[in-house]
Order: sequence, then structure tokens, then C-alpha cells
Amino acid sequence: MLIITQASDKRHFFLSTKSIAILEMASLDILNALGVGDRVVGTASTRLEYLQDYINDEIANLGTIKEADLEAVMACEPDVIFISGRLSSSYDALSEIAPVVFLATDTELGIVESVRRNAATIASMFGLEDQVDELMAGFDARIQALQAVSEGQTAIVGMCTSGSFNVPGNDGRCSIIGVEAGFENIGVDANIDTSTHGNEASFEFLVEKAPDYIFVMDRDAAIGTDSAQLAQDIMENELVMGTEAYKNGHLVYLAHPAVGTPPRAASARWISCCRIWRTICWDKPPFRELTVLPSNHSHLCDKSTSSKNRGVLTMEQEYRMPLIGDKAPSFEAVTTQDPVKFPEDYAGKWVILFSHPADFTLVCTTEFMTFGSMIDEFKALNTELLGLSVDSIYSHVAWLRKIQELEWNGKKHINVTFPLIEDIRMEVANKYGMIQPGQSNTQAVRAVFVIDPNGVVRTILYYPLSTGRNFDEIKRIILALQKADADACATPADWRPGDDVIVPTAGSCGVAKERMDNQSEDQYCLDWFLCFRKEPK
Repeated sequence: MLIITQASDKRHFFLSTKSIAILEMASLDILNALGVGDRVVGTASTRLEYLQDYINDEIANLGTIKEADLEAVMACEPDVIFISGRLSSSYDALSEIAPVVFLATDTELGIVESVRRNAATIASMFGLEDQVDELMAGFDARIQALQAVSEGQTAIVGMCTSGSFNVPGNDGRCSIIGVEAGFENIGVDANIDTSTHGNEASFEFLVEKAPDYIFVMDRDAAIGTDSAQLAQDIMENELVMGTEAYKNGHLVYLAHPAVGTPPRAASARWISCCRIWRTICWDKPPFRELTVLPSNHSHLCDKSTSSKNRGVLTMEQEYRMPLIGDKAPSFEAVTTQDPVKFPEDYAGKWVILFSHPADFTLVCTTEFMTFGSMIDEFKALNTELLGLSVDSIYSHVAWLRKIQELEWNGKKHINVTFPLIEDIRMEVANKYGMIQPGQSNTQAVRAVFVIDPNGVVRTILYYPLSTGRNFDEIKRIILALQKADADACATPADWRPGDDVIVPTAGSCGVAKERMDNQSEDQYCLDWFLCFRKEPK
């Protein structure tokens, strides 16, 4: 029998196994990210969308994270069983079946350090230490991004459950905000119970404390409580809407767009519920920035006449992806420079609109260093760069600042001055078909849209998450399109400025004969339909 506890950190367990039973979702999340999910033979039931690949007929249903089905666990004959604190009382019974790995969150260490240690422990069991180091890249920088926002800011962190607003302490599931992220949690001086769900707090308490931020988790929505009030309906009352936090857009619903299985017509805010509470937040890589959704930022929301759906995007709103030759979809967005109104702000200019999966990721960092080093080259071509990801503006800023400190491939001190769009609600990404479920439901693929001065889409490129873009090719496309527009010609394969260009195909027999009969040093034909014009070198 074996217990691995995060608090003691006294044992090292290296396990080569072919069958794993999972009764703890954070461990499944880590195993999935490490690429050993194919060894899972049984798992507890879960509503988490990003783990639904493990809910199928080939993987045994082992009960819930609170109550294991011992007969099902035994039947799947696991080599090892993963559990957490909710099943600690079942440890003895489970250990009669197979070795048990117990990985818990240590409140003294904090959530961030617990995540780090749990991930490292699991990786060491499968000899994947190098892989977990790669997955955790950017982890500390994301926390630093949160700390930059929280400096000098007060907050009250709470949970809407059973129609009330509860205030937990700083030593439970909210500790990441009041401890690691660095907000001063002024709700902890109330006479509260720091157990799982905290104590109910009045809205007068919020008014009296006057925090800079109010963070809200919608527990009922997260666990799918039938007919429960949404947190938005509970919180946006006369008292709360009179606070400076609300007026400043700092009533924040903690969210993750991949969590939960919402009803068909659920709002995006419902769909996004509980991002920060996903213990690992892997999403390739782990701990993507902990997204905040300001309640009254109308520029992020569609307009609805329904009071319940006001300021939210419904699941049933669909977009048609633009095609080459279409007008580029219009949008307004917050960016790392100034707010953008597209395409009006770019009238008369070429635009490269491109998306990337996430800030602080490995391939994306090299791409931004490259694009940042080429800004002047594109400006010389009357071309502006406009980036996008579904991360927050604070994460964008922290990442771009970090890029200035890096050196790679002869590039260093790169100052990225083109705008990077904050698209937390994925509205722009969905309009341009940048979210592709085969790759990810919550990250944009590497898309590139070349848009001409008339706002027409001229080129579309897609790259998988793992493959960096060819920036020389993107520049070549701009040059080739501009050449074709200016000189009514086409460019052959591998064309570069100064190479011969293709003249339009002859439209009649007479023109075809004339071309073949009157070839010159400046224009020549391989056949009547394929003629070239020499260009000055």
C-alpha cells in the first residue's frame, strides 16, 4: 500500500503501469496533459467538458469523486488508483485492490505550489519530468501577471450558492486570489467559517467594505443545480450595482469557457463559470491566465432585450467564417494599444490579422519575437499587424513585457508595439473561424488573415497549435498581392520581387497567336496560355 502526500514530499514513486483508475479529476487532467491518458481504464463520472474523452463505453464508470463503486474499480483491474481528500475514508478498501496514490491540495503551501508539486509528482512516476517542465513553462509569469493587477487592490471573494452570497476565508478554495494572486481579501475579517462554502454575507457587508474588486463563483451553475438562480441575477442588485467595484467594471465572474455542460440556450457567462476553480487549468499549457469577465463591459457583449441574457453571448449565436473575397467581419475590441474599431481604423491599409493559442506559450513567444522584429518591414509595405488570443489584457501586457527580456535566434529586446486583442469571450475568434474544436474548444488556432485596403479578405492561412508560422512567406504574400493589384499580373510558384510574373491568359485565339508570334526579351511564352513578363531586377 502506498500513499503519496504533497505535504510530506518524503517519498519518490516511479511507476511504470499500463492501467490506471482515476477517482480524482485534477490527476486525470495532469495525466491527460502528460500524454498517458491512454492508460486510464476507469474514471469517476465528470461533467467537465475538457475531460469528456474519458467518459465512454471503453472506460469503466467508477462512481463519483465522493463515492467509489468498489466493484467497478475491482473489475477494471487497475495497477494503481488515484484519489483525493473526498475519498480518504475509502483508502483502506481501495488499497486492497491496488496501490493508492493520494494527492491533495495543501492549504499551507497554497494552490499554486500544490499544483506544481502534484504535477511534478505524477510526472516523476512516469519518468516524464522533462515534459512536465515544458508544460509548466510560463506558470510563474501568469501568477506575476495577476500580481501586477492586484498590487494595492482590495477584494472580497465569494460564492453564489442556494440563492445566497457566501464569503469563504483565505485558506480554502479562494486562497489563490487572496494569497498567490495578491489581492487583499478584506472579507476575511468577517466572523466567518472558513469551511468549504464559507458563511453567508449580506450585500450591506459588501457596501460597507467597499472593495476594489468583487470576485464571484457561481457554484450552482458549475455543478448543474436545477432551477438555480444565476450568480449574475443574484449579484446585480441595487446595492451591489451602487458599489464602486461594479461601476468600475470590477464585479468579476470567475470563469472558464471549457467547464461545465450547460443547457442548450445557456449564456456564455454560464458556460464560462468556474475557470479559476479548475485546479490545474492545463489547456496546453497549464495555468493559462485566470480569466476575469467584467460584468458591465458592454464592448465585450452583444445587445439583448432580455434582462436575463442582457450583455451575454448565447450558445446559439453562430458565425459564418469569412472566405477569400468576402468582406472581413467588423468588430470592436480592447487591445494592448488603443481600442480598435475594425475595419474603419485601418481604412486604406493592408492588415495581417492573426491569432495565437495563448500567452506565455512556447511557439507563440517565438512568433511574437519574429513579428515584433519585422514591424518596420511591414509598415514599409503599408501593412499593419493585429494579433489576437482569448487571454486577458493583463496577461497580454505581462507576456509582452517578458518578451522584451528574452533573446532567441538573434532577436532580443523586442518591443511589440502592434495591438494584441483581448478576446476573452472568443467573439472575434468565432467570427473568423479561429476556434476549431478538433484542435481546442478554448484556444484559437494559428490563423492568418490578409485583408486588403478595401477590407476584403485576400488570403487565409491556418497552422496547427504545434507548428510555428513562416513569416517570410507571410511577407511574400503581401508583396505578391500588391504586385498583382498594381500590375494586373499573377505570380508563379516561389515568386520573389524581381522575378518574372505571369501575364493574364489570352482571351481569344487572335491574342494567343499574337503572343506566340511576337515574343520579345521582355515577354516570352512557354505555350499560348502561359506567358511571362520579365521584371526589373
